Amino acid sequence: MSAAPDTAAPSLTDSASGHGRGDDQQDPHRDGGGQLAHGADHPAQRRAEGRPDFLHVEVADTGIGMSEAQQKRLFKAFSQADSSTTRRFGGTGLGLAICQAIVGNMKGVVTVRSRPGEGSVFQFEFFAPEVESQSKTMPHEVDSKLESRQQARILLVEDNPINQKVATRMLARLGMEPEIACNGAEGLEKARAETYDLILMDMQMPIMDGPTAAAALRAEPGISQPPIIAMTANAMSSDRQLCLEAGMNDFLPKPVRLEDMKQMLAKWLVANHASPR
Repeated sequence: MSAAPDTAAPSLTDSASGHGRGDDQQDPHRDGGGQLAHGADHPAQRRAEGRPDFLHVEVADTGIGMSEAQQKRLFKAFSQADSSTTRRFGGTGLGLAICQAIVGNMKGVVTVRSRPGEGSVFQFEFFAPEVESQSKTMPHEVDSKLESRQQARILLVEDNPINQKVATRMLARLGMEPEIACNGAEGLEKARAETYDLILMDMQMPIMDGPTAAAALRAEPGISQPPIIAMTANAMSSDRQLCLEAGMNDFLPKPVRLEDMKQMLAKWLVANHASPR
């Protein structure tokens, strides 16, 4: 599958490897001299063989593009092409590092080619054997609890439009329709003006982040104090502690799974609203 940009794609010569060309990580498909080791497990070998379990995916955009120096650090965790990107566009700099790890575990490779002002093309190739479905259903008692709270008022505080849609559709499957705030400041204003049963709040947002908004809300005892559930890709214990110290009640790791969302809502929507710390 592929997505073609509206303009000519950057040249293949302007390409960086998802295994971190120019950084400290060693490409597992390169030998000791830095050459690609085209063994039986390498994506290039599977492509040449025309194997049906080999997939090639390409995604192209017509955005701002990147320099070669920016591409070299693109796949490092918590790194972004532009140091100002966090405030202008949002994000943590983890997405491509996670993609690299996932594709690498599937014996694949990720590459990018880009030029400033001409957009970027990301490609990944990996081995995808057919597996049997292992879908699981939630315990009946969880669903019955949620059914009794489908009229609950939920505030979703999230700056990323895609994450907004994913969470909204997930909640819709549970019979709930959230109100949306696009950053912590907007969420704080809505919480001051309205009464909610639960708040789902992203950690890192422009203008005001989640912990700051949560702490500000908890500092106003005269208004409603619903449970606040943090949603973030930062799963380290220090991040969890930061959530709790800010007055949040619990933690949902991203990407959020439907089962986890069900369990979290069942836990906090049916619980008595105890005073936060």
